[in-house]
Amino acid sequence: MDSYEAANTSDIMRISEVDPLFEPTAYYLMLKEENPLILFENVKSYSGFRMVTNLVGSDRRLAFAIGAERGDDVERRWRSIATSTASPALTDEAPVKELVQKEGQVDLLGLPVPVHYEQDGTRRGL
Repeated sequence: MDSYEAANTSDIMRISEVDPLFEPTAYYLMLKEENPLILFENVKSYSGFRMVTNLVGSDRRLAFAIGAERGDDVERRWRSIATSTASPALTDEAPVKELVQKEGQVDLLGLPVPVHYEQDGTRRGL
């Protein structure tokens, strides 16, 4: 995210806080014409969480995400990734491993899952 932002500052809209109940979708719909990547710095009622939407909503962002040189190079790069037989690189240290929850510790309701529309499932799973 930081490397993309450094090269594309005008393509990112930062919002200080968002309520996961309908607001992420409302922001996206309100900014649909500008089509920015939207980064919510804080998620209401979920301390320590950020949220992003419209991450690959443009050819430029999709190209960046998969390491393509430019938007018209996406198909070639995607085919290369999909047909690659290379093994993934393994590491013991990565940001994704900063918080690990094991059996009995996992609480899915502790995650800020957005509700996009009124007919979406509820936080209780009903």
